[in-house]
Amino acid sequence: ENIMFDDIESIENKSLYNFMFINNKINNNSKNILTLYKENKSLNNNIISMINSNFSNLYQFIKTNDPLVSKLQYDILTCNDINYFDDLFCMAIEDFDKIDIFSTKDLDNSLVNQLIYKNLITFNNDNFIFIKENYSDLLWQFINTNKEEFFKNGLEYDISDIDEKLFLNKYLNSDVKQFLLDNKKINLDSYTADELYELIVNDNVIIYSDDITDKILESNLKQEYKIKYLSKIKDNITSKKILFYFSTFDGEYKYIGVKFNVADVKYNEDLIPLLEKLKLDNIISSYKEGKNKNMLIYNKKSNI
Repeated sequence: ENIMFDDIESIENKSLYNFMFINNKINNNSKNILTLYKENKSLNNNIISMINSNFSNLYQFIKTNDPLVSKLQYDILTCNDINYFDDLFCMAIEDFDKIDIFSTKDLDNSLVNQLIYKNLITFNNDNFIFIKENYSDLLWQFINTNKEEFFKNGLEYDISDIDEKLFLNKYLNSDVKQFLLDNKKINLDSYTADELYELIVNDNVIIYSDDITDKILESNLKQEYKIKYLSKIKDNITSKKILFYFSTFDGEYKYIGVKFNVADVKYNEDLIPLLEKLKLDNIISSYKEGKNKNMLIYNKKSNI
């Protein structure tokens, strides 16, 4: 008869635990997991195997106010050998205690990312520094997940050694980037035209200065990108300035508002907000889409 032990703590000879496990004598329940953990003082292969084969046991380790269980929770959450992608595991750990002091190196990035995503790592300065130094590729996720707290105390966190990498990360929320910029945590002087374009046009970060505009429009960016950029900043520049920038473009852009009755340019949807501004300022009379993927822009006669 195969006798299974529901409570191995009652067995006085602790050295038998491994023998019993190998011979399938230990019932897979939370009490036995805790007993093995207490004896071993850490996760071993036997405990990990029991956890991976029955994640429902984890629900018994929630809100017990037991220091040993809290340590077990931490070790479970920071173990690469746990099947942490399993849906049952993901659900079971949602009510685990948050990690106030995160100090485990060499974890799979995907595991740490999951802990951050499920908000299981407390957002504090020590954890911020630890993640920055050991899992820097995930700092954006740690900030995004806790951005309200970051907005409240973000100026206390040092990002000087990682500011450019963090700021240019396409996954960092735009409002976080705006916060860093507004609070002068970022110096844009060394940023390239491509990087500035990406921030302003695609990340919707509000940045405007003549120097930045000159850097972008004097660069080797495609002309269509420059038009898109101008459309993005149209409220910050005058119609006169728009005409000046048009004069630097290839094609008949240089004729808009200044020469001939009509300027014929390649159709570009991003051009429309700029033309509307010129029309409102009485510089052009109208514009329309042509038959050959072009746009016809009619100047005011007074400008001819």
